[in-house]
Formats: sequence, structure tokens, C-alpha cells
Amino acid sequence: VREAGVIVVAAAGNYHTDIPAYPAAYEGVVSVGAVGPAKRQTFYSNFGPTIDVVAPGGDMRGDLNGDGYPDGVLSLTGIEVNGGLSYGYIFYQGTSMAAPHVAGVAALMKAVWPAMGPNEFDRALSSGAIVEDLGAPGRDNSYGYGLIDAYKAVVYAKAQVGAETPPAESLLTVTPRTLSFDALTNRLTITVGGEQVSGVKASTNAPWLSVAAEEGAVDGDGLGRYLVSVNRTGLAEGAYRG
Repeated sequence: VREAGVIVVAAAGNYHTDIPAYPAAYEGVVSVGAVGPAKRQTFYSNFGPTIDVVAPGGDMRGDLNGDGYPDGVLSLTGIEVNGGLSYGYIFYQGTSMAAPHVAGVAALMKAVWPAMGPNEFDRALSSGAIVEDLGAPGRDNSYGYGLIDAYKAVVYAKAQVGAETPPAESLLTVTPRTLSFDALTNRLTITVGGEQVSGVKASTNAPWLSVAAEEGAVDGDGLGRYLVSVNRTGLAEGAYRG
């Protein structure tokens, strides 16, 4: 299949074990583990030396983003009703929810880089060019090479075909765009970048939320890594946004 130019993506399995599961563990298959909304390995995801990458798989034990729904992946479904099929949407969790994220990113890359095949995708993955590194630096047995990043992947694919770079505009970027603090997380980081941008300052609009430049990680223009912290002292139980 690989010789035919097909990128094969498979779910790593939901047994929270490092025992290889197939077909994901086969050489040449992109094995996908799962993370929850806080970008941590889920309680069910397989792990180990055969894991290549992770993607959102959902964790329906809670509602960390406070939207009133369990934190699964909203998916299409067909349920048998009275001998027929009733179609709709339902929240699921599992590495089977994570694997399509990676396949979809590969499809986005192919759309702008048609010559990309399995070897090129593997190199992009192992180089860290299309992922957000999680866990230990580089590849590790919990997250593989990291969390698949659709934006980075398309930018990387465009660069491989020599796409023209438009003139630099004044553009501020913040990655990630959203932070989710679970019950055990008090501090997360954001990275602020930009073209033709200077004098960046960060502030918050909630008394329980604070943001500060990470020491030695922010340049004179205010670009770099910032620590975002929550202080739960005095807060009633519930979901908060800022």
C-alpha cells in the first residue's frame, strides 16, 4: 500500500497498555494515540514505542470547557431504529476519534503538496515540523512525536512546493488560541509571534487569571512564551472563562 503512495493511519487502541495493537503497530503505519482537552494522554489510550503521534480523542468523564456537553469528539452516527437507520451526531471518545484528525491533516497537506507520499509524511512527522511537542522533548512513548497541528502542517506542505510567500504584514499570532485548565492544572503556556509586530503586552480580564512573560523567553518586541496562571482561591465550584 505504501509503495502505491498511500499514507496509512490507524488508531493505536483503547486498552491503556504498551502491548502493540494491530494494524497500528505495523511498520509503516502511522499509529495515533489520544489526548484529552488539556493535551494530556487519555486514561484509555495505548502508548509505547509504536506510537507515532497523538490527536484529540476526547475524555467524556468531564466538561472542562464548560459548554454543557461531555468532552468527547462530536461525530456522525447512524443508529438502527425499527429496522431503519436514524442519522445524527453523537459524542464519542477513543483513538478511533483521534486517527481521523491525523488522516484529515494528511489530506490537507496533499491538497497543497500533491507529490507528498508516505515517506515525506513520515519525515515531516519525525522532524517535529507538523506537531506540537508534548511530554519529554522529541519523541516519547506517551505522545509519539507530539500533537498533530493542522496549521503547521499546511504551512510546511506549502514550503515544500515553493509556494510564494506574501509580503510580510503586521500580524500577531497566539498559539494555542484557547487554554483549558483541568482540576489539576494551574499553569499553561502560550507562544506569541508575529510579523512586523512590536510592543506586545499581555493582560487579563479576570481577577483569578494572570499572565506573565516567561523569564528569558520573550524578546524586546514582546514576542515569545508567556505563562498563564489561575488562582482558584475563593472561587466556587464551576466553569470560568477569561
